[in-house]
Amino acid sequence: MRIALLFLISIFSFQVPGLSANGIFTTKKDLRNDWKIFEDNKYKSLSSDYGDVSTLYFEINGDKYAGDYLKINAPYDYTVFINGQLASIGGTNFNIDSLVRVYSSVNLLIAIHAESISQEKLHTTIDTKIAQARASDEANDRPATFFRDFVIVASLVLLIMLIVVLRLNPKLASDYFSVTKIFSLRESDDSQIYTRISNSANILFYAFCSLILGFYLIVIFHFASTGYWLTNYFATTGFFSALSKWIGVSLFIFLIFILKVILVYASSFLFGSRNMAGIHFFNWVRLQLIVFGGISIVLFVYFIARGQNPTFYFVLLKLMTWCLVGWTIIIFLKLNGRTGYSLFHLFSYICATEIIPLLVIISVLYN
Repeated sequence: MRIALLFLISIFSFQVPGLSANGIFTTKKDLRNDWKIFEDNKYKSLSSDYGDVSTLYFEINGDKYAGDYLKINAPYDYTVFINGQLASIGGTNFNIDSLVRVYSSVNLLIAIHAESISQEKLHTTIDTKIAQARASDEANDRPATFFRDFVIVASLVLLIMLIVVLRLNPKLASDYFSVTKIFSLRESDDSQIYTRISNSANILFYAFCSLILGFYLIVIFHFASTGYWLTNYFATTGFFSALSKWIGVSLFIFLIFILKVILVYASSFLFGSRNMAGIHFFNWVRLQLIVFGGISIVLFVYFIARGQNPTFYFVLLKLMTWCLVGWTIIIFLKLNGRTGYSLFHLFSYICATEIIPLLVIISVLYN
């Protein structure tokens, strides 16, 4: 089915210019400054003095250029790849809305390949119909409306849920949101907290934390580079699409919380240290709530301020790994001295419950 759609788009791309009275186009943006090359396992800006290359890349946000066309012109043979898949051989005009539907992603990574690409002779532009230019220019000055609406609605839901959890159990909430206790190595044992991690109040906090992390990932991957395979999974095409993705991702994260409980308690039982399971898991949830709750506020403010720099979102994505690495060190220090076992015994427990899952998370997020 996808091959057939690509074939139809390739045919249509040869027929766009000048076929009707409304088919007069004007250039909205020259993409020359967005050209990149892939070198040393990363994308680098292509400078004008770099010389000829065989493959160059650039990214297009389908929401920003909805209704527009990607135009490619060159006097030599070339092949166009989109999100790593063959799109056209020598195509000239591509309807961006159609590309978004075919590839199920608003983030399009375009690759142009030829035996030798002359920068002077290659032209890549975003074109729009003259009749649409005035209306679309205003719309393209701001982030996509549907995603902005989603971010605002999701933030309101999280705010309401925060008020609910604070009102239902203020004492438990004060323990969860205690920043100092994250780093406290001599935190006293509280059987009311650490032995009731499966009661309804705690489950509500797990659900709240899952929604925060789901929101965090949805926003980041909406603007993240298409170099990540998860970008296509997180792609959204409308408000309800974004909402359903958020709910789906949050449910998956909630399932991870349940699996984490099972893993921590099973490992503590195997290592003969049942008393540290509650402390371990409670502090793990506390870290997620405080760190990613705080960063989500920063993310929300940046987005509402119309920030769309991919580097910013890339840094926030990498920050997840560093937070989890830091957490591994903190929990090792917290549990040291509580078990009465050797450091090697404790390190083996940390490997089973934190380090191995961390490696799995890294392989999933960054491949």
